[in-house]
Amino acid sequence: MLTIPGIYLYGTEDVLIPVEWGFEQEKGLPNVQFFYPEECGHQGQTDRPDLFNPVFLEFFRDGQVSRRTADAAGVSKHRPELPERIARA
Repeated sequence: MLTIPGIYLYGTEDVLIPVEWGFEQEKGLPNVQFFYPEECGHQGQTDRPDLFNPVFLEFFRDGQVSRRTADAAGVSKHRPELPERIARA
């Protein structure tokens, strides 16, 4: 099990590895906050840099993703979000 803090962005329109696989990965990574950006395929960094760049910048700079950025990036609805990874509004 991965015990370090982490975030995971998984494009909802990934044709190489279907998004359902991301849902399964969530089950085994309880310390990782998942995001599912829409209109995004396998290469999110090039498909949606408008979402990926702020999420990773905030996480690496602040240790958390802002509420606004998290909502834009599609916070997972498959389990409760991790409050230590997403800042309160």
